Amino acid sequence: MVGNKLVLDVEKEILVKLYYNETMTLREISDKLNSGYKHIWRLFKYYNIPRRIAKPRNGQSKEKNHNWNGGKTTRKGYIELRCKGHPRAKGDGFYVPEQVLVMEEYLGRYLTDNEVVHHINGDKQDNHIGNLHLMKLSGENSHTGLHNQMRGV
Repeated sequence: MVGNKLVLDVEKEILVKLYYNETMTLREISDKLNSGYKHIWRLFKYYNIPRRIAKPRNGQSKEKNHNWNGGKTTRKGYIELRCKGHPRAKGDGFYVPEQVLVMEEYLGRYLTDNEVVHHINGDKQDNHIGNLHLMKLSGENSHTGLHNQMRGV
């Protein structure tokens, strides 16, 4: 890289051959070509060469990983459970907020896009059905309106 300009000193085909056919890492490619790792990384980005997806090491997927917690995690104070295939599952691991799952089980159906679950006592981790209230996301008597009212807005 000279100034702010990327020097295209390696052809895309060479990078693809080393990366995919010879299964070299970016670090190995940079060593082989006597170039910096960051420069090779920028070339990959410039040429739009898709990166391989890292595989779990030593078979440490899910249960075998020391961080595995039974498919349960906490984000922003809310308990989330791994639920692959659920309509509300987030793409980063297929996690769904527990309060949503509890309410759906109680109702016997999935929640709609305009429905949200409110914690009556304010405790984000108290997901007993008696503490959960189904509300509209927007509109009259909505969840947003309730929180605005509680803040005095």
